[in-house]
Amino acid sequence: MTCDYPEIEDCLEAYADAELAPAERRGLEEHARGCPECRRRLALALALKAAVRRAPAPAMPPELAASLHARAQRLSRPPIWRVWLAGLRARRPAAYGLAAGFAAAAALLVVRLAQPETVTLPLDVLLAAHGDCVRAMPLAPEAAILSQLPGRWEGPR
Repeated sequence: MTCDYPEIEDCLEAYADAELAPAERRGLEEHARGCPECRRRLALALALKAAVRRAPAPAMPPELAASLHARAQRLSRPPIWRVWLAGLRARRPAAYGLAAGFAAAAALLVVRLAQPETVTLPLDVLLAAHGDCVRAMPLAPEAAILSQLPGRWEGPR
């Protein structure tokens, strides 16, 4: 059976994601009331969306989490002034005056020249981590997904 609703393929996912404008949504619902094929396809899109929402989120593999953590630690070293002040605290209290002077000068310099310190991971590291995570996820067979859907599904035609 052919359908006279040419935009049905574009509208099914948008309808299931509640992304259609109200007028488009009403138009699709009216069409589906009179077209059994589109009604079946719309019900399938909604059921698949619900099944995906119910599926548990995959956990990040421990070795990937450890790798990302190690990379972030390497990229986030303390600033040199903190290391220097820590060394001064271990020495005589008279050095505190000198440290305060240097700290004030450093603060002025930081305000004038420095940008806020941020830790960023390069895009290639993030993409590689995402790829590793995706490859580690098991895929369910189509029959297992369809068996969780309400009613009897015959699959795509």
